[in-house]
Amino acid sequence: MARGDFILDCSNEHYGNTERRQKELARDDIYYVGCGISGGYQSARAGPSMSPGGDSKALEILLLFLRTVAAKDADGKPCTNAIGPGGSGRYVKMVHNGIEQGMMSVISEVWYILIKGLQLNYEEAASICEKWNQSQELFNTFLIYIAVDIEKTKDSKGCYVFGQVKDKLVQDVDNTEGTGTWSCEEAVRLHAPAATILSAHLFRCAWADLDKRVANEKVSEYCVQPTEMNVNPKEDFIEDLRQSAYFYFLLCFAQGLQIIQIIRKMERGWNINYPELLLVWGAGSISRQEASWVFLGECMLSLIAKRIACCRTTISQSN
Repeated sequence: MARGDFILDCSNEHYGNTERRQKELARDDIYYVGCGISGGYQSARAGPSMSPGGDSKALEILLLFLRTVAAKDADGKPCTNAIGPGGSGRYVKMVHNGIEQGMMSVISEVWYILIKGLQLNYEEAASICEKWNQSQELFNTFLIYIAVDIEKTKDSKGCYVFGQVKDKLVQDVDNTEGTGTWSCEEAVRLHAPAATILSAHLFRCAWADLDKRVANEKVSEYCVQPTEMNVNPKEDFIEDLRQSAYFYFLLCFAQGLQIIQIIRKMERGWNINYPELLLVWGAGSISRQEASWVFLGECMLSLIAKRIACCRTTISQSN
């Protein structure tokens, strides 16, 4: 490689490794940019959410390219922006995955309550969540959208595949994908109370040990079985469940953003624009949940406006 060349690394890598490589390559005037990417296989056609971090000069040039391939939001704006220096791009993607795990855990609990608690069949549960995804706070929530699709899928024999799925989640125990683990480690290290994100990750670790749970059940004298829930009226309970899901989605985003805020202020001095970050997550991202990031974005803009007004008042009084 020659001086002035760029390396754009779009893998899921630890932000510490990103900053180490940036420092090493800077000696030869080579720019290393760590870029978080979200969107799953669908992003191959529709474009991903992209969060690049690194040298400002390199980002300025690379964004000309990234904006052409990134996903576009409802207004046609590319879901990518310069996150900040160093490993900031990788860091926010790491936290994004922690948020995503939290949201998936919430959806899992919702499905369990509908199917095991209320004794609904798969079509009934899918119909409820599909309705949630079409309006109000859970409108256009990608994870609910794909969950409904999975719930309705049947195999060649006409049996629902959802009931046949066995735990195959091993990423969190064989270190093939560590962003969820890293998010939890950062939350603990920074004393960030990200309870929903942490508990979701621990559930994932438990799910990965299916063989152990089956063995424990065989040797145990007792086996816990789900109990049918008697609720009346059922429609009111389902509405409470919908609002609870939205509340916990908001918590996941708030907890993730708090982790970013703490490291930004305490250690790195990254000048991360939170409303812009939510825009990056607005389309293409697996965690996209329209009502949550719109609501949080409005809250942040309101707080920023209040801080600006407060600063102006202070300056005016000092004069």
